[in-house]
Amino acid sequence: YTSIQDDQICSVGKPVFIVGEGKVGYADYDVYELDDTFLATFTASYDDRFIGPTTLSVGSTTDIVEVVADTEVICIANCATSQIRRIRQVRSGLSCGGTTLLNGFTDENRYRQIFNSPETSFGQPFLADILKLESVMFGTGKAHFVEVRDNAKYKLLSEAAQKAALDSSAKLGSITTPFSATAMFTAYQSYLTIYINGITRKNYAYSFNSIGDYNYGVGVPDNQGIKQRELDIARYLIPGVQAVGDDLPINNWNRESSVFMKTNIDTTALPYPDKSPNMLSGVTSIVTDRSRFTISEIGNCGTPAKEEPIQVVSYYASLKNSVVNQWGQIYSYETIDTGYQYIINSPNPITTVFGGDTFISRFAYKTKLPFFIDNRVNAPDDSDIFYDEIGNVAYPRFWHSARSILANYSIPGQGVMANIISYKAHNFDCPNEVGTDVI
Repeated sequence: YTSIQDDQICSVGKPVFIVGEGKVGYADYDVYELDDTFLATFTASYDDRFIGPTTLSVGSTTDIVEVVADTEVICIANCATSQIRRIRQVRSGLSCGGTTLLNGFTDENRYRQIFNSPETSFGQPFLADILKLESVMFGTGKAHFVEVRDNAKYKLLSEAAQKAALDSSAKLGSITTPFSATAMFTAYQSYLTIYINGITRKNYAYSFNSIGDYNYGVGVPDNQGIKQRELDIARYLIPGVQAVGDDLPINNWNRESSVFMKTNIDTTALPYPDKSPNMLSGVTSIVTDRSRFTISEIGNCGTPAKEEPIQVVSYYASLKNSVVNQWGQIYSYETIDTGYQYIINSPNPITTVFGGDTFISRFAYKTKLPFFIDNRVNAPDDSDIFYDEIGNVAYPRFWHSARSILANYSIPGQGVMANIISYKAHNFDCPNEVGTDVI
């Protein structure tokens, strides 16, 4: 990026000058006035919009500082509240977007269905051209988080811990006059050694495990236009990323085999299972799928392995072929004896006849979804990996990375030390109070 003027740009990280000189800071900031005209010298700290965390000694002057938006100037020593005043806010008005959670439950996606059956695990019979919804199955289950077995463990030293060590070391270096940089850095290295040796390696990889029992069901009613649809696309999905004739490819990487179907878009989309008429009480679903959550959403940051109740709702469906002449001419087909007889004019002619190799049994299947395309299972501890760059499903929200983030540190009265703080990039679901051991 080349410029000889002040410009505003959107960036996911702080730009670094490769050629030339300049300053890079946040476009949104607050301006504070630190007034010590009539009182003794006082010390304050703040997050400078250009250089980051800064400590400033103010004596017999009025200083104007630019602080990262929505942060404050903090009094460290010998100051009164009236001496620290925010005098204005500066906002760029530039829209850089932001994090938007993906919505998989749009009207367009109601044309698409994924089904699993025993057939997908041992063979690929011919797929049909009509999807018929037989019933809605629902039930309860349990879910919890489990540490990934044999995953590499890490020691992650936080920015806050390093800043605390620098603060203590700077105080030690300021005992003498002039300031002793040797004493400060000797103390700082000792602090880091103590921190590193005192931190226990932690496994940051967790999997979400759940099981649901579909023990209840209601039928999908006839004659309401929500029971069956002609299929526009019907394809078997194998593990991998593949084109199926739809607008977009399907990411089925490292997942189980299943059947993908898209109903005819010239018709009304089928309702979601919990919106089927027999699942409604008025306009409210009697059971809604609640089978996925993060650790923080349920308040289990301290006990991620705690089992939580869940609810599951799914369709039970069948595939039909429309063959208008499937029987051919009368008596041209071969009949078989099922071993069952009854009187045709019986007052109760409705019955079920089992014959041949028909069987009815419970059916179970296992589904999985990897959030990343690589992992560190069976890898050495502290193995580098950039989880923020290898998401399998869009952009996972929670990760850690081997990518280092550098930050400056300001020594009161001594200037700024560039890039002395270094910590690993991360975005954890459950940071704890000190920010060193997180999930």
